[in-house]
Amino acid sequence: MPRIDTSALAHPKPAPRKKRERADDDREHKANLQKLPCLAGPVGCQGDVVVHYLRRTGRPESRGMGMRSAHRWGVSLCDGHHTRNKDAVHRTGDEVRWFSERGIDQIAAAEALWRNRGNLAAMRRVISRAQP
Repeated sequence: MPRIDTSALAHPKPAPRKKRERADDDREHKANLQKLPCLAGPVGCQGDVVVHYLRRTGRPESRGMGMRSAHRWGVSLCDGHHTRNKDAVHRTGDEVRWFSERGIDQIAAAEALWRNRGNLAAMRRVISRAQP
């Protein structure tokens, strides 16, 4: 079957929309989060550190339907604690309870990490203080 040339149609295919950058998205901050140790502590850690975006921050502006939270609400978790282990945060379905059971105030940690963004040494101190 021959292909139909659509270039001459009255309604050409629209150009893809550009992603909007949010004010609380910072690529350097995300990269620094990945350089930090796992917030859940060394026990049970597996794999590289990834950024976990908090779903429940208590802030209505933190995310929209079908959107991840901004980098501002990111914390560092190893792949094991994030998704790989059977009791990983994404496998339990209740992020608030998961952090609470480990004695971690994830919102305070994310806010402190954001306040210290760009200062890797200070961000490491935030993680070490927040770890159980």
